Amino acid sequence: MDSHKYALDAIAEQKLEEACSLLVEELRHNPENVLGWTNLGNLLAHSGETGQAKSCFHQALAIRPETATAHYGLGTVYANEDNHKLAYLSFEEAIRNGLDDSSAYYMLALSLQRTGQTMLSIPYFQTAKEKDPEDMEVAIQYALAMAKAGYLEQAEQAFKDVLVMESNNCDALYNLGVLKVKSGEVAAAERLFNDVIRLQPNYLLAREALDMLKQSKHR
Repeated sequence: MDSHKYALDAIAEQKLEEACSLLVEELRHNPENVLGWTNLGNLLAHSGETGQAKSCFHQALAIRPETATAHYGLGTVYANEDNHKLAYLSFEEAIRNGLDDSSAYYMLALSLQRTGQTMLSIPYFQTAKEKDPEDMEVAIQYALAMAKAGYLEQAEQAFKDVLVMESNNCDALYNLGVLKVKSGEVAAAERLFNDVIRLQPNYLLAREALDMLKQSKHR
């Protein structure tokens, strides 16, 4: 019986517990199966068994250090544990060893930003955006990084690009309003914050921003 093949079928059918059992059986007979260790690590991480997941990824990397997907899996576990330094080191290794998709660059950028390295994160956000220009989360985070780094004109354009894709995106509208406040365009900011509240009445940040603008007018 090809336990690994059946495990992959079980993963495709979302039978995760069965898939774990089959992978454990496969690895008992074939402990050098790098893909098996990596897949088991991903399943365990998905189930919240982070310690065991890390052990599986480390086992895969001990057998084949250039396994990009194991580095990526390890990075996601570290990121979920808020260990962002080890996360970005793992994502860097994943990319260095050939993982060339948007998610790898995006996760590296997020991890760099969360260690206070916003300037270094921007090229990776940009690459992630170029590789998947329709990914709304990537586009928003790229725009936020540009704003945080002080590139306000570029950030404004990036938020406008999001609104071209999704005209009612409240996060983009709100952050565009924040940029308008910083540039002194108070009336434009108010319109944007009111648009957010019209679309999403419980968007508290927009309400707070409007209240602050009203208070500043009465000073």
